[in-house]
Amino acid sequence: MRVTEEEFEELVTEAISSLPKKFKEKMENIVVVIESLPSQELLREMKIKSPYGLLGLYRGVPYTRRGIWYRNVMPDK
Repeated sequence: MRVTEEEFEELVTEAISSLPKKFKEKMENIVVVIESLPSQELLREMKIKSPYGLLGLYRGVPYTRRGIWYRNVMPDK
């Protein structure tokens, strides 16, 4: 099944909206970035050979490690 980028973005938005409340409450200061393929630099950094070998990646401070100092920071991705 093929979808356009626009359709995929809508599916992602729907998926996030349909998450249970207990998970959505934890998704503060997070931005979801959609890219068609990861960069060659990222693939090298993660030691992944195929660009299809990476389907998702979280970059940021884990929720369990956020403390009172976690303020005025750039969003996690």
